[in-house]
Amino acid sequence: MAKLSSRTARILIIAIAALMVEAISVAQYQQMRNLVDNELTVRARLVTNSISRSARHTLELTETTMKENMWDIRRNLNNPDCTFNAIVRLIDDNPNVVGGCMAFIPDYYPSKGRLFEPYVYKQGDGYVIEQIADGEHDYTNNEAFKKVLETKTAVWSDPYSYENSSVLRLTTYSCPVTDFEGNIVAVCGLDMDLSRLGETINDHQRFSSSFCVLMTQEGKLVATPPQERVPAETVAKTMACLGDKNIKINGKAVVVPVSEMKEPPYWRIAQVYYKEDLYKPLIKIRLWHVLMILAGVLMLSFMINRYARGEKKLQEANMEQARIGSELSIASHIQTSMLPKSYPPGVFGTLEPAREVGGDIIDCFERNGKLFFCIGDVSGKGVPSAMVMSVIHGLFRLTADNYESPSFILDALNREGCRSNDSNMFVTFFLGIIDLATGEMRYCNAGHDKPVVITCDVAPLNVKPNLPLGVFPDTIYEDQTCKLSPGTDIFLYTDGLTEAKNLRREQFGKDRVMEILERCRQENLTLNHLVETMRHEVSAFVDGAPQSDDLAMMVIRYSRRMSLTLKNDVKEIAHLSDFVKSFLSRLYLEPKTSANIRLALEEIVVNAVSYAYPEGTEGDVTVEASYDGSRVAFTVVDDGQPFDPTKVTTADTSVDIENRPIGGLGILLARKIMDSIEYQRNGNKNELTMSKIITQ
Repeated sequence: MAKLSSRTARILIIAIAALMVEAISVAQYQQMRNLVDNELTVRARLVTNSISRSARHTLELTETTMKENMWDIRRNLNNPDCTFNAIVRLIDDNPNVVGGCMAFIPDYYPSKGRLFEPYVYKQGDGYVIEQIADGEHDYTNNEAFKKVLETKTAVWSDPYSYENSSVLRLTTYSCPVTDFEGNIVAVCGLDMDLSRLGETINDHQRFSSSFCVLMTQEGKLVATPPQERVPAETVAKTMACLGDKNIKINGKAVVVPVSEMKEPPYWRIAQVYYKEDLYKPLIKIRLWHVLMILAGVLMLSFMINRYARGEKKLQEANMEQARIGSELSIASHIQTSMLPKSYPPGVFGTLEPAREVGGDIIDCFERNGKLFFCIGDVSGKGVPSAMVMSVIHGLFRLTADNYESPSFILDALNREGCRSNDSNMFVTFFLGIIDLATGEMRYCNAGHDKPVVITCDVAPLNVKPNLPLGVFPDTIYEDQTCKLSPGTDIFLYTDGLTEAKNLRREQFGKDRVMEILERCRQENLTLNHLVETMRHEVSAFVDGAPQSDDLAMMVIRYSRRMSLTLKNDVKEIAHLSDFVKSFLSRLYLEPKTSANIRLALEEIVVNAVSYAYPEGTEGDVTVEASYDGSRVAFTVVDDGQPFDPTKVTTADTSVDIENRPIGGLGILLARKIMDSIEYQRNGNKNELTMSKIITQ
């Protein structure tokens, strides 16, 4: 009996030990479950953040496509038929975009009717182009159209299925389109294909059974995993059970963390984990020895703590990087706002910094019948160069607003550049002033690359090099002068053009620049096409190599111009004759041709002075004259009541004067004398342009 009692005691001890080990094992298992739950919380946040960034990146590609092509849309606003090609170029830039449209404000193009909505969508390897606005499709009732016009900001639509397909799901990015005066004239929409978004956000799941669902705030599905991976019924059950705490799908318990994108369109992200997959490793670990379980728990605790600390450091680094990026973005916006919002007639330029901000300068403006223009390059790159550029640019504007001597202006800029220049930064600078009436150009150079003059040939301008700004405060700058003929182009650039390097470290070079300009001269390209051609050639040359320096280009096409402003009083017409004679005298026309032009212009101006404004109302009528080497043009501008003289029925001179209706003789005379007459209502102004080809 004593032996039995001893055996029982031993068994009892073993049982107690086993129970203790089991209790420890159960406790460790529960602790491990808790640790896994904590890890799931951290991992779910990381996964949903990653998915949010991935989805947002896909959306940003479409937004970037819209932003980068907005200039192309704006420059085609004058011709409604050109908007189709602009949309084709727009949707061709992004493989995720399957279609695009532009819904113009009602009556924007009277010739196209009240509603005009060009629409282009991809079909196979081509495009289908349609004008879809009609009586049954009134886009002015579309919520996105109204919201964009109301808020003046871009919006994303909720996802929807394409009407001709049950598979293709789309979302539309709608953005306001403004003309060059800042007025909203249309809403441009890009249809983005969501079919591949579900595959993208489910590419890197930790478990083979896990999946992610993207949905709107209202619970409408945006993107789901491919059906071959997760059946649609499973997704539907998940969506139906989101509000429950204990969710089961197909009889298996799951965990569904839900988060929200922090940027528009603020979609929600549901990440699904099966608990069976989450706790499967724990079931195996529980079978191990107690010490191994304890060691595993300690190791896991150590790993989680290290992981949490690393995540915290990563978040802090990301926040700091975001702060720096935000500040650089603001600096870039400020620098961009300092550049010309629009260029005077006959001028076009572009500036591309190598980093967020750069040290290149281009600027131009007109004052007192003269065109002031400059280009400069601050040594170095990045924020320090941008700060020096801002100072030089501001001082240039301040000085040029009061003085007309290039050398005097450069003296002022040099003195300021040398003041407290501890960083020894310098600025190459070229400044020119063109008298638009005579073609005389006064200019001064401060160590900048020679501009290129394009006439019947292509050659560098004769300039004295001089020292750059900011080197020595006592540097003396000298003015130079030359005479420009109408139609002469002046191409200015910074060394970011000639020193652009390809992957083999070869430079673009001045010879290649001259060859391209010669080709552009032979093709008689417009200014913006000339600059775009040069940009395209540089891009093709570097072939993907990173931009090593800021790049600025500007081209000026001289045309002789004068302007005269008259009050709406017929007594003012006497000033018109002197103005026209003074302008035409420089063209050495035949007396008969000159007299006919004066007669035609006088008829139009008298009509504007007499009838543009209601009786008793004072107003101005401006006459702008220009000559580009082959064509003389006169534009008559007033801000009176809308009136298109070209639509007035011309007088029938075969009818007796007693029976002939009043009016129509002036426009008839102008049409016989001039080669072309064009009218447009630009904002609140009437603009009538008459032109005649002049052969010298």
